[in-house]
Amino acid sequence: MKKAFYTLFLFVLCVSCLMLCGCGADVVDYSKIYEKNAFRIIRQADNSGKIVVSYIFPVNSAILSEKGVSEEQIKTYRLFLSTYVNALAEQNKEKAVEGVSVEKVAYFSDVDGIGFSILFDNIEAQQNFFGNEPNQEEDKNQETQKPVQSGFFIKKTEIQTKFPISSVSSAKNLKQINMLALTSWAKFLNLSDISVFSGMFDESVFIYDYATKQTALKSDVCYDDANFHHNVFIKSEAEIENDNKISFFTVYPNTPIWYALAVGITLIGMIIVYFILKNKKSRKTKEK
Repeated sequence: MKKAFYTLFLFVLCVSCLMLCGCGADVVDYSKIYEKNAFRIIRQADNSGKIVVSYIFPVNSAILSEKGVSEEQIKTYRLFLSTYVNALAEQNKEKAVEGVSVEKVAYFSDVDGIGFSILFDNIEAQQNFFGNEPNQEEDKNQETQKPVQSGFFIKKTEIQTKFPISSVSSAKNLKQINMLALTSWAKFLNLSDISVFSGMFDESVFIYDYATKQTALKSDVCYDDANFHHNVFIKSEAEIENDNKISFFTVYPNTPIWYALAVGITLIGMIIVYFILKNKKSRKTKEK
């Protein structure tokens, strides 16, 4: 009986830990997280308060190769795309404030993209930087958050905020960088029709990767690597138009209920043990 009691208690404890530690999705689909045909914003914050925000534009090497583009021509397209992304990076560098620096344009091989990163010494520097330009999507992302509590044994607090790319026009502005590079590249190669290639952006998605050292904040798609806990949000242009909200949540035990349950289980266990011992004592007395 004692074994059954301890087994029940450990089972409840393990289930609670799994509920508290898990993400919203049962299985993480890494093919979607590392989708190559994606415009992505990656925000990483470490324990010191430093923040890195990266903007990455897709090269789509595999798609271009499938359409008959040679490796050398793909390298040329990467060069043109780097030029336009660099122009965007320079615009951000010009408006940098104290505590903000902009890194050089680089190729991100894991997602086959060209991008740049903005480094912030702290959250105040980030707010000052994006505060200079009210239309920036990163600034919009700080809008009203609405917590919603639910659950009985386990409490879940959900926080809704805007997807950083919060409108179709913003999504198209990002795509425009690639379209300009594609047009310049086509002219350089004397290609008369770029629609063969531009159509690939109709299938593009937009990815926001919110990475921190804290694992308490979760989302429907989240995972851990050696350095960060990642909450990932993926939307198509149509999904942005339909719903530009994203949700984070935290999960924690409903402490009063768990205390009451623990006390109840303990009392029941003690009563059961008491009667078992009493019955054993009675049997021994009768045997004598």
